Amino acid sequence: MLLDIDDKGIIKINRQALDYIRNLNTRIAVISIVGPYRTGKSYLLNRFAGVQKGFQLGSSTNPCTRGIWIWGKPIKLSDDLHLLLLDTEGLASYTRDENIDAKLFTLTALMSSTMVYNVMQSIDEKAIESLSFIANLTKYLSME
Repeated sequence: MLLDIDDKGIIKINRQALDYIRNLNTRIAVISIVGPYRTGKSYLLNRFAGVQKGFQLGSSTNPCTRGIWIWGKPIKLSDDLHLLLLDTEGLASYTRDENIDAKLFTLTALMSSTMVYNVMQSIDEKAIESLSFIANLTKYLSME
């Protein structure tokens, strides 16, 4: 686990995972997937990694990913570029509230080179609001 957000909304960073990322001696790209809970985010990331089992998959309606998880090892794209995959806790879970969803969504967007918004069917008004929030947030962020 890279980080967790407890039920009070406090962010807890896994120092071991953070040190692991800091010690990578290569450029990294980060792909993450966000979206409502139980929509196949972990399954899709396992496909990106080319494995059947990697990120935990649930077989019930209960959420199984909590916080933000990082794939066990970087995927080599070229000699000087590796890919990290981030799996996120599902949004709109009956076990969490919108404040935690907003923190997860924002942190994931800030850490990602590419963020995929995954839904099972059509994009609804809530999804459009979330995506609009991130689009507006990026106006205030820049890398120099």
